[in-house]
Amino acid sequence: MDPIDRQKAQAMAEFKRAQPSARSRRVLLSISLISVSLLVAVAQWALSLHPESFDMAPFLAWLPEVPSVDTKTVFLICNAILIIVIRDSGLMGYLTGEDPRDGLSEKRDVPPRPEIEATPPRGVNPGADEEEENDDEEEKEEEEPRQQVRDDTDEWNRRFEEFIDKVKNDMYLETPRMISQGIRR
Repeated sequence: MDPIDRQKAQAMAEFKRAQPSARSRRVLLSISLISVSLLVAVAQWALSLHPESFDMAPFLAWLPEVPSVDTKTVFLICNAILIIVIRDSGLMGYLTGEDPRDGLSEKRDVPPRPEIEATPPRGVNPGADEEEENDDEEEKEEEEPRQQVRDDTDEWNRRFEEFIDKVKNDMYLETPRMISQGIRR
């Protein structure tokens, strides 16, 4: 990647990180939904303790009637909103040591561009044979690391395929045992 493209990519990543408006709107919306849900839950709880007396909870007087909401539903809604808040706040990236939103923009592996070298035209030159031998040796030395990288990549691919096959085989063998024991995933 040439310096201009790298600078453009860095500027785009910085621009994406500097846009708090959409993120802050989602966080504020989530927090407001949590507070409304908790207010409804507290109102329902207070009314269930003393339904005949509103003097115990004067802050609930503006609520005409609190609809009956299942506590499990309120719990699930609050958990879903908390998950959204945590995901959007960037706290998960802080805990894991990386920012999950930057995963797509900065960690993309771009294959290097092949370098094309211009070779001078070969003419009648008494030292040309020595230069050709030196060029051949240099090319062999350059090809060795490339071949080693290819071999390493092939080795990792082979290991991943073996691991996937092993996991599939284990799942295939484990399924009848789980069915016989009545265990579900």
